[in-house]
Amino acid sequence: GKADSNFLARVENYKRGELLKIKADEKSRIQRFLLAHQLKYASSPSGLLYPKELQLANNTGGELAVRFQLASLDGQVFQSGFRRLTLPPVNVPKVQAGFEPAQRPGVAHLPGFVEAMRIIPKGRKTKMIIPSALIFGATGNNTDVPPYTPLVCEMEVLNN
Repeated sequence: GKADSNFLARVENYKRGELLKIKADEKSRIQRFLLAHQLKYASSPSGLLYPKELQLANNTGGELAVRFQLASLDGQVFQSGFRRLTLPPVNVPKVQAGFEPAQRPGVAHLPGFVEAMRIIPKGRKTKMIIPSALIFGATGNNTDVPPYTPLVCEMEVLNN
């Protein structure tokens, strides 16, 4: 009845508040990670973080072979693998909130992953930090990556 709906509304408000705290803390979590690991990273205009010394490539069009691992800042591995991928057009739409797991685009179509593939020189292996807004956003991946989780992407773009 009414008591149940009031309780459920309070639970939803609490959950929303906790998510907003997590979102607000994301940049400081990334900064603490960089400091703890003594990493010097630069940021692309979109917010993708990459090693300052990385000579950026401009991989456009054609097929790329990539080996990758996606993990949380605390090292929990969410996905790893090897893919041969054709880079999508430059203007890839951002991940939208509300995707069902079956509808969520594959990793190769997530903006942060695509951007990382574009800028890592062939034959180079590096770690990048993908802010949540460029990977799984406010919903997480609806399975094991929580909402507002920045990911460490270790990626190697192999020579074809």
